[in-house]
Amino acid sequence: MTRKNLNRAAFVATTFALSLAAGLAAGAAAPAGSPAVLSVTAVDADKAVSLHEGTQLQVRLAAQLGTGYSWHVGNGSIGNLKLETSTVESHATQPGGTDVQVLTFSAQRAGSGMLTLDYSQAWNGKQPPARTFSLSVTVTAR
Repeated sequence: MTRKNLNRAAFVATTFALSLAAGLAAGAAAPAGSPAVLSVTAVDADKAVSLHEGTQLQVRLAAQLGTGYSWHVGNGSIGNLKLETSTVESHATQPGGTDVQVLTFSAQRAGSGMLTLDYSQAWNGKQPPARTFSLSVTVTAR
């Protein structure tokens, strides 16, 4: 198996595991008094989601941060979501392995639009993103 195929296999396995974990977590109720959280992964790309104001949206995407690539909010993304945090969950067993970047947004006000995330090297603005993730988001008033 070539290195490229191994990387693809690792990416697919990570995406599947994250999707499964997100599906299991989605069935759990949020603790009383805490904001609701909707978690999405790569399998949700190009889908539509609806949130209430004050709800959090977690986007969990595989990333090889050791290569300098990471996920960033793309130009023209929806303005009623605010990026609160961007964290990394390391599941890599080898240097340069695949991690999970978790971007958490809060729904600020009612409206709809596209959330676009670009997978790129921040310092290399001349190159187009290696990958993109888009999600149609509708935020409704409580």
